[in-house]
Amino acid sequence: MNNSSGHSEHSVVPPNEQRCVWMTAGILSYQLCDRGLDCDNCPLDAAMRKHYQAGRSSAVHAEQKSSGLTDLRNDYSYSLGHCWIRRRSESLVRVGIEPGLARALLAPKAVAFPSVGERVAKDQICLWIITEGGTFPVSSPLAGKVWAVNSLLTEKPHKLEQHPYDQGWLFDLSVEGNVDEMEALLNDGQAAERFNRDEERLKELLHQALFKERPAVGPTLADGGEMLRQVADILGPRKYFSILTKVFC
Repeated sequence: MNNSSGHSEHSVVPPNEQRCVWMTAGILSYQLCDRGLDCDNCPLDAAMRKHYQAGRSSAVHAEQKSSGLTDLRNDYSYSLGHCWIRRRSESLVRVGIEPGLARALLAPKAVAFPSVGERVAKDQICLWIITEGGTFPVSSPLAGKVWAVNSLLTEKPHKLEQHPYDQGWLFDLSVEGNVDEMEALLNDGQAAERFNRDEERLKELLHQALFKERPAVGPTLADGGEMLRQVADILGPRKYFSILTKVFC
């Protein structure tokens, strides 16, 4: 329980002590720093970097293999651009982004929708997801006319990340007579294979960036606060976003 000042009543970290960078990142459960965050000359930091450069632990590898892919629904279709598509009627489909990309975007701040009634071409950028690090473009997986947009995301953009299939859908598209493009979409098995490669590529680039330069470390969070989220929070939002777009754009 936190007191009114925002600090834990029973602090895990003693006063005047600093958390190790690896503890701040959530990789070590408890490790204090006795070197003033001089990571370049720290044997523990060198050992941790060597371990992660050589290869991930089996537990981390298992987590990577299971993340995202089991969330693909077999009654949906998918595009190479990481969108999901579900037919609602003979002429109407609903479009969103698949869970792996939704999680990778890390807490969207806002969504800029196309206009209802606007005609879009296949692979045309028609929507933008605004994140702390940058603005992510989303291309339409099919040609058609925008029939409706998810106004819930205007007030609650986090629904896109938390519930990408349901409350976090993006827009409805009228695709009357557009049979060829629908048949060219991926099924869940094909999409899983493709998305897995992209997910692994993203993680490799993030690890390369993490170990290429020492991450900047700001003030540590009070005990009981949220831990920094993944490597993205170490690299910073802009650096993370630039890597994200190399994979998904």
